[in-house]
Amino acid sequence: RSLTKDDLIHVSLDGGVEEDNDAQRGKGTFKRTIRGLAALAKYSLPIRLTIVPTIYNINNIDKIIDIAMKYNVK
Repeated sequence: RSLTKDDLIHVSLDGGVEEDNDAQRGKGTFKRTIRGLAALAKYSLPIRLTIVPTIYNINNIDKIIDIAMKYNVK
């Protein structure tokens, strides 16, 4: 089926920098997630970014926002 205007692809990101994200999600997950965001954005697919503030990322929430803006996250 085709995507509709109401469909969203949810992506979890737990840090705006590799160290923060990988501390929560495991080594290498930041790079894989960013590659996924880039691929989705390349095809203008609708993305929703899900984050949970934690002790690992609370000081870099602004970097998560920067990533969201870079990849046109809704």
